Amino acid sequence: MHTKIKLFFLLTFVSFAANAQVLSIGGDTSEVMDFTISKEYEIGGIDVKGAEHFDKNVIVLLTGLGIGDKVQVPGDKFSTAIENLWKQGLFDDIKITATKVQGKFIFLEITVLERPRLSKFALKGITKSEADDLREKIKLVKGKVITDNVLASTKETVTNFFILKGYSDVAVDIALKNDEKLDNVVVMFINIDKKKKVRIKEINIIGNKSVGTFKLRKKFKETKRRRWWNPFNDGKFDEDNYEKDKETIIAKYNQKGFRDAEITKDSIYRQWTPKRFRPHRHFMASWAFILKGKPMIAQDYYTPKKTKTSKLLFWESVKRFKTVRDTNYYKRFITIDIHVNEGKKYYFRNITWVGNSKYSSKDLSNVLGIKPGEIFDQETLDAKLYMNPTGNDISSLYMDEGYLFFNVSPVETMVNGDSIDIEMRIYEGKQATLIK
Repeated sequence: MHTKIKLFFLLTFVSFAANAQVLSIGGDTSEVMDFTISKEYEIGGIDVKGAEHFDKNVIVLLTGLGIGDKVQVPGDKFSTAIENLWKQGLFDDIKITATKVQGKFIFLEITVLERPRLSKFALKGITKSEADDLREKIKLVKGKVITDNVLASTKETVTNFFILKGYSDVAVDIALKNDEKLDNVVVMFINIDKKKKVRIKEINIIGNKSVGTFKLRKKFKETKRRRWWNPFNDGKFDEDNYEKDKETIIAKYNQKGFRDAEITKDSIYRQWTPKRFRPHRHFMASWAFILKGKPMIAQDYYTPKKTKTSKLLFWESVKRFKTVRDTNYYKRFITIDIHVNEGKKYYFRNITWVGNSKYSSKDLSNVLGIKPGEIFDQETLDAKLYMNPTGNDISSLYMDEGYLFFNVSPVETMVNGDSIDIEMRIYEGKQATLIK
């Protein structure tokens, strides 16, 4: 009777000592195998053990090994086979052993230890309505294999769910507990500590001179400051919405002729300095805006509060307590600083027309309605050329007369200082007619 001896092929290369390890297969057809010398065998059979929920043929297929394949013992094909199974993330342990060697044939056995499967899961630390919404997003079902990827994606989904609700400091911990009723099955506990909501306290625009801070902040659609008198805005911060809102600042400057305007840098931090409102400065800034049109910039009429050291120890202790309390309170608030570089303000100068035969350049200029010296605004120019909601644009003028292949391309021919010359290059095409 042959003695069953297992030859373990490790995932990593094993270096043998000078005195070679020799394995003997017993019986009449015994063969001595020296693992310091690579020898070629043909796979005579492959058996799979430990796979209770997976098709054994699929496991063999994933290894890349097959009956009739020629392999070197020891060789890289075995480490590659184990690596292929590890990549699936479905097993906690994998072994490939040789159960028998007969002449040139070698018989293999693949032993796997399946990862545990999900029995049920529970959400802790949140309300019932939040749990109901979250269950639809994490998509955990009974019998799902608990892989590292499943744990990571579940934690990420839960974390992002609460960050979008304003809980930027949310902490998520996932614990697994064996189900006592079933083998290799676990219960997942998702423990959630939402902490306090993090809100936007201040949005500071720095470097703006021609457009006021209030007007720029007003362009933000989703990124708003938290104010007690506005119950419809909770000051929630969302990074994606913030990036979109930043583009509205540039759009506002472009409307004012500052086509080189840019945001040089921005910073988001958890520090808020209480500021004191200066009524007299606000009054002067208001009159400067009314009389001269000078933008009102918040930094001009707000100044940081200064703390004074009290000579009385009792009042000093009260103030220190208040400072600590306020410091913890303001950790829940975000301050956003946006630095802008306005650049130069540009104006339309000469507008010429090329390629027009249906209408004169004077008629086209009257429809365009842009006079030399007006503030350069690309959005206004596009609306005058294509698809103006009122229908008063160059494209509609030609389309209404059957020039369906009409096209106009504005080209900047010269930028001289703050003035821009534009050449309107027109392709009228043939006039389309209706065949009856």
